[in-house]
Amino acid sequence: GVKINRQTGMCRRCTEEYHLAQERAFNEQLERERVAAEEAADIDDVRRERDMMRQRNSRLCRKYGLKGKRERK
Repeated sequence: GVKINRQTGMCRRCTEEYHLAQERAFNEQLERERVAAEEAADIDDVRRERDMMRQRNSRLCRKYGLKGKRERK
């Protein structure tokens, strides 16, 4: 006497548990992608290179009397 879902071939409870498992798996995938996007080593490398370029630009401006970034706006 249990009603079966035609699309999944499962009862209502099993269908809901199946959907819950899918959402949990998707959540785990999103968490892994978030962690990978925030890798501290990669961010530190980019920040270090940016700081080097800012310092180089600052030295060039001082040495040749050029306008800095703020003064150019």
